[in-house]
Amino acid sequence: MSIGAVWLKEFSQLKEGLQLSDGKILHVYKKRVFEGTRFETAAMQASFVIVQPASNIEPAYDLKPTTSYKAATAQLTGLGLKKGQIDGKDRAIFETASPGNKIEWNLR
Repeated sequence: MSIGAVWLKEFSQLKEGLQLSDGKILHVYKKRVFEGTRFETAAMQASFVIVQPASNIEPAYDLKPTTSYKAATAQLTGLGLKKGQIDGKDRAIFETASPGNKIEWNLR
């Protein structure tokens, strides 16, 4: 945020940005506002402002960060489990079904 962009302190910067054809990158910010909210555009100087009505739709869950826990990195317990490779990738292999088979991850 530049010194002249004091009005941006009320906005949150998104991870996404816009790259112009000349290579310049524009940062994208957001702020939830309600009907009747007014902005003083003179303070925004050379900014590009887009407005969209607020929505109560939940955000897409697939856009949220996820953590993957691979079975091959887990602790395997039981006579029917072993670590091995399938198609060149590390895997947990279930050889036989057994009530004593367990896969455990250390979540931190």
